[in-house]
Amino acid sequence: MTAEKAKGRLRAEAVAFVVREWMNAWRLDDSGYPGLKAEMLTFTDAVRAYVDEPDAGRDAQLRAATASLERAFERLGTTLADQMAWRSECRHGWWNMVCPPPVEATGKSAVPFWDMGCPE
Repeated sequence: MTAEKAKGRLRAEAVAFVVREWMNAWRLDDSGYPGLKAEMLTFTDAVRAYVDEPDAGRDAQLRAATASLERAFERLGTTLADQMAWRSECRHGWWNMVCPPPVEATGKSAVPFWDMGCPE
């Protein structure tokens, strides 16, 4: 959905737009997550480059950018997969129960469903 909204924009503008949308959806700001925006820009630009002209070199760049972004999220105590699962536009309520988001993602503590117990 986000990439569709950026369709027709110049590459640099589209990349910046997508990163801004993702960071807003994930409740991440530049000041609280230093360096993350740069990683996300590199990753998003690598995706766009591969989509524009897929080849082995761009595939390698995309894989390296993905691994680097994953490491950036791990340094923050989360994963790229979990961030994608908690995105506001496509989140599924059950995922929060399987892998509770960090407090900063939702503003409240969550409990996995196996610790909640059954309702009366």
